[in-house]
Amino acid sequence: MKIRLLVVFILFASCTNTTQYGMPDTDPNLIQKDFMKWYTYHYNTIILSSDFKAIDENSKIINKENFLKKLILGKYIPIQLVSKNGQQFYQLFKLEPNCNPNIPSTIKNESLQSYHNFKKEGTSIPHFNFKDLKGVKYNNENTKNKIIVLKCWNLHCQKCIEEMPELNSLVEKYKTRTDIVFISLADDNSQKLSSFLTKKKFNYAVVSNQALFIKNTLRISVFPTHIIINKQGKISKEVTTFKELAIALQKEALK
Repeated sequence: MKIRLLVVFILFASCTNTTQYGMPDTDPNLIQKDFMKWYTYHYNTIILSSDFKAIDENSKIINKENFLKKLILGKYIPIQLVSKNGQQFYQLFKLEPNCNPNIPSTIKNESLQSYHNFKKEGTSIPHFNFKDLKGVKYNNENTKNKIIVLKCWNLHCQKCIEEMPELNSLVEKYKTRTDIVFISLADDNSQKLSSFLTKKKFNYAVVSNQALFIKNTLRISVFPTHIIINKQGKISKEVTTFKELAIALQKEALK
C-alpha cells in the first residue's frame, strides 16, 4: 500500500511539474482536454497584461516578451503557480496531441493581441488635440503630469456598451484624483453619440469622429481597447477588458 501511494505521489509531482517557484494551481494535462474547463480557468485566472514572472516549459525564468512569443505558437498554455512568497508566476505547459483542438487557436489569437499591446508599453503617446461633446479640449499640453485613461470604441460594439456601468464605477472611484483624466474616443459622429448618451449614462469625456486617429495613429483594430498613459506621456498599459484596466490603473495610481 505504501509503495502504491509513493508511486501515485511521484506521478502527480511529475505531471504537475512542481518547481522552486511553486506548484501549478490546476492540472495542466486535465484541463486541456475540455475546452470550456480550460477557457473558464484561463479567463478567471490568467491575465497576460499583468506584470507576472514568466517561466518556460523547462522551469526557467524568461522575459515576458519571449513568453508571449512562445504562446503565439499555439503549442503551450500558461498556468499559474502557487507561490510561497506571493509573487505571480505563470509557467508554460506544452499542449498534448489529444488536447481540445479549439485551445491552440484561441490561445494563439489572444496571445497575438497581448503581444501587440505589450510592445506599445513605454512608447510615447502621439500628438493629440481632442474636443469632447461638451466643448472641453484635451491635448498633450493641458494633460501634462496627469494619468490619462483612454477608451476606444464605437456604437456597434456591444461589449463597449455593456462595460459602461463598470467604467462609470471606475470614474467614481477616482473622482477625487484631479490627476486622472478619463477620455473616450469613438469613431461615430457627434449626433449619433449625443442621441445615444441621452439613453445611456457614460461618465467619460466623449470625443467623436476619431476613426482615423484610432486606426492610423494608435494602431488599434479591436474594440473596446483601453490605454493608460502615465504622467510622463508614455503608454503604461494597453488592454481590452475592464478587469485588466482596473488592475493596471490601480497600480499606476499608486506610483
